[in-house]
Amino acid sequence: MSTISQSGPGRPRTFHVLTPAAQLGDAVGNDVLGMRDALRAVGFSANAYAEYIAPELTGEVLPLAEYERDGQQVPRDVLIYHHCTMWHRGEEVYRNTCNARILRYHNVTPSSFFSPYSDECADLAVQSRDQTMRLVQLGADLFLGASRFNLQELADAGANPAKSDVVFPFHHADQLSRVDTSLADLEPYQDGRINILFVGRFSPNKGHLSLLRTFAFFHSYIQPQSRLILVGKSDSNFCAYNDQFRAATSQLGLEKSVTIVSAASQRQLAAAYRAAKIFLCLSEHEGFCVPLIEAMLYKVPIIALARTAVGETLGPESLTYPELDEIVFAEMMNYCLERSDVRAWLTESQYRRYRENFSHQVIAERFLEIIRKI
Repeated sequence: MSTISQSGPGRPRTFHVLTPAAQLGDAVGNDVLGMRDALRAVGFSANAYAEYIAPELTGEVLPLAEYERDGQQVPRDVLIYHHCTMWHRGEEVYRNTCNARILRYHNVTPSSFFSPYSDECADLAVQSRDQTMRLVQLGADLFLGASRFNLQELADAGANPAKSDVVFPFHHADQLSRVDTSLADLEPYQDGRINILFVGRFSPNKGHLSLLRTFAFFHSYIQPQSRLILVGKSDSNFCAYNDQFRAATSQLGLEKSVTIVSAASQRQLAAAYRAAKIFLCLSEHEGFCVPLIEAMLYKVPIIALARTAVGETLGPESLTYPELDEIVFAEMMNYCLERSDVRAWLTESQYRRYRENFSHQVIAERFLEIIRKI
């Protein structure tokens, strides 16, 4: 196995980091740019490319056509392909490149979560998972999972374990923690209520209906002076899911106790974390779950459903439960709120886990260590 170094005849000319779409604040996009910046910081040449580029990232991310024209025929270069959804053009690029290949896998949500709400999204999920199989069969010099859970899915698809490793995703939690918030930003949450927070787009796998049912029990039987804050964009593909959530909110009489921030600015997101007393995650499918580490950094106690990669991200010192039971989770929240010693243990454990595993420096060092061993 050859070694990538910064000097000598074996040095690759450029690392080419590819993603289907580059959008500001997107978890995959943050990982793409984080990889590029980490490589550049130690002297490698590296560029990020996408087929779709949001206007605010023009110039920061290059059009895929530039890679197809200038990069894919150079055997000494390295392609880092980020896979998270079906991408026809990307698969052709991956198949035809002369570069060394790294397949970065962010996970694909199973179609079963989407089929009750959107045939189109369910079909896309099936196609995306089929593409995962094809990409793995095309081979790679390195299979790079964003979690051990993701890496196991690649192994199930046939990836060589000897060429597989885990690097947690680059993110912007450090920058978010430094965002200033004003009294005006915090004012909506400072009325004496207990704020329960979840951050994540409105998608059927994210567990918003379970959050609502759990909060309803907590609000009705344990702490009436409470509020559920949901930060996340809605998706026009899931109008039926959004309608179901709104109808359930009304039926449970929670219209005045649920706050939705659908297009949060960085200041609004930071304010929500600073106001939160509990971060409740009942998502049923995650390949990593970046908001968990944001909550760690803000020292918000996390209570979570231990499914897919969530337990791995949180680690052994955490408050989790493997089954969806709104009474159990409501009582777990109450236990955490009533016991200051439990809150202190949990937040300090989470914060330590962040510093030891998820800080930008730790992720960059791990990433570069693995890259140099290819």
